[in-house]
Amino acid sequence: MEIDWQLSGSILKGDVAAHCNAVRTRVHVESSAPAHEVAKLVAMAKNGCFLEQMIATAVPVTSTLTVNARDTLIPS
Repeated sequence: MEIDWQLSGSILKGDVAAHCNAVRTRVHVESSAPAHEVAKLVAMAKNGCFLEQMIATAVPVTSTLTVNARDTLIPS
């Protein structure tokens, strides 16, 4: 798997931002089955992969910070 990461902004300025620009996977299969059948199987596996689906679709993320036993939501 190859991932293109980018970091912009500054922590000191308060505008730091991390970005994932692209993800590439490579699947190697040795099989006597026709290539189109293997491709269909791999496509189904990709559709059922939690990590790949999380990367491919925007999902809401909430974070809770506990300071001195009090919970606070971290602003996005």
